[in-house]
Amino acid sequence: MKKIKKIGLGALALMIGVGATAFTGCSCDEDPNELQIMNLSVNPGVEFVVDENDKVLSVTASNEDGAYLLEKFTEFTGMSAKDAALKFIEMSEEYGFVVSGTANGESITISVSGEGAEKLYNDVKGKISSKVNELGLTIGQMVEIDDDQLESIVQQCYQEYSAAEIDDMSDEKLLELIKQSREETKGIYTEHERLEYYKERAEKVLEAKIDTIKEYIENNGNALANLTLTPLVAAMDTAYAAIETAYNTIDTQLQTLFNSIESQMNTYVAEKERYLAAVEAYRDALEANADTNTDNDYTTAQVDELKNTMISLKNEAKTLYTTLDTARNDITENLLNLVQTTIHTQMNALNTQINAVLEHINISAETMQTEIQEQINALKTTYTTNSTSPWTQE
Repeated sequence: MKKIKKIGLGALALMIGVGATAFTGCSCDEDPNELQIMNLSVNPGVEFVVDENDKVLSVTASNEDGAYLLEKFTEFTGMSAKDAALKFIEMSEEYGFVVSGTANGESITISVSGEGAEKLYNDVKGKISSKVNELGLTIGQMVEIDDDQLESIVQQCYQEYSAAEIDDMSDEKLLELIKQSREETKGIYTEHERLEYYKERAEKVLEAKIDTIKEYIENNGNALANLTLTPLVAAMDTAYAAIETAYNTIDTQLQTLFNSIESQMNTYVAEKERYLAAVEAYRDALEANADTNTDNDYTTAQVDELKNTMISLKNEAKTLYTTLDTARNDITENLLNLVQTTIHTQMNALNTQINAVLEHINISAETMQTEIQEQINALKTTYTTNSTSPWTQE
């Protein structure tokens, strides 16, 4: 997810990352639907999933500032991609994340990948150009995002898949999984909570498979009678226990880092709120200064002082965000490395044992998927119920 590109707050860069390719829907449509992924950051970061008509299907915040904007505006779904991009920039200005006249040469980066991405890039660029010029920003040349980055997103979200399995997936499958993951996690506010969810989700998927197998065996009364099956079930339990142990090790290694990120995030949000309040004061002063009918005009010196205060706070928030973002990248990379080196070996062993058991019993794919979905739904409910907006301070 975060392999696409990290944008610092001070860069005020806009990233539009697009993965465009065919995607086959669940079982409803005979013809495949073309999906695209569009990421925007100015530094508020959001990700849009759009359909073959460039209509927004879903939107997810990719950082704290993005979560702030999505709390203020929840109607992106159904908009065209280019209208959503313009609205996103307008909101970034409206809520003080971008202030006209303070850009100081900052540029907007548009990064895309996939067939048809250039057209979307040009459509979005054409739509936002006027507003971008008004804010004093510039738009950079198109930058390509390669398929490895889509695989990295899927690897993070679906840890129950091995790297080899993901490498064998088509772009259509990768985009299908990304879309599904965004739907699952849209009620989870912060990235580190999503990382925890992805890890626990993988455990729940494997647990659901084992529970389904054991329930079938118990209901059919042959758990102990089948001498061929009994050692296979025992080996399956042993393999799953190894995965639990490995995940417990990862939990121990990451918990301190997660706690640190929580503290850093709260510090950043508090400082950003000070900056946004300074933006509001500066704008109020500009408005009062321009109104010849008011008795409370600000002097030019007072307006300049408010502007300097705003810029100073913005730079402080930028420094905090850079620190937060670096730490968060380290956690993400650490987690993925641990999953790839520690967990996948155990998962491959478990899947081998599960497949060996399934050769002796008759469980339908639908039955297995139903149990998996029940586990995921329960997990999702737990996370979305307990997740709190980073902008809701106690």
